[in-house]
Amino acid sequence: MGPSFSRDLLGDGIFSADDEVWWCQRKAASLEFYFAKFRALTTSLLVKLVHRRLLSVLADAEAASATIDHQDVLLRLMFDNIYMIIFSVDPECLGPGLLEILFAKAFEDATEATILRFVTPTTVWHAMHMLSLGHERVLQRSLASVDKFAYDMICKRKEEFAYDMICKRKEEVAAEEETVPSAGH
Repeated sequence: MGPSFSRDLLGDGIFSADDEVWWCQRKAASLEFYFAKFRALTTSLLVKLVHRRLLSVLADAEAASATIDHQDVLLRLMFDNIYMIIFSVDPECLGPGLLEILFAKAFEDATEATILRFVTPTTVWHAMHMLSLGHERVLQRSLASVDKFAYDMICKRKEEFAYDMICKRKEEVAAEEETVPSAGH
């Protein structure tokens, strides 16, 4: 019952797995989290985000005597940190003005629509899903936005990786040219 409700949003990964599958995925993930290099990366990224963004957002709010939604601010901080770790790309959700982030809104809407499945009779939400009605339509549209955002982040990271590889190769070629004696000498 459980995983089928959330599969559209969470897929078949560790967040929606049950029993044996969950244990296997948890074991694999915990190996990654265990490495000191990973922990150092997450810590340094979080410290940078806190000092460069969170504190400035709080200072700006204080200077303007504005109220802020702490939950929203911390969600943005967490989101930036996680995406920078996963994709090595900064989505810049936490920043001056706290602009609405379409991905975050889409993810929030998808989460809400998924939760509504738990209180909607199974046959009803299945029919709503097939006909793209109500919260199922919201879920489908939100998931399309979430998928597009993730795809764009992956593409951006691939482009950066390709650029880095080209630059690295150019440096290697330049270094080789410096060490190879020229024909005239």
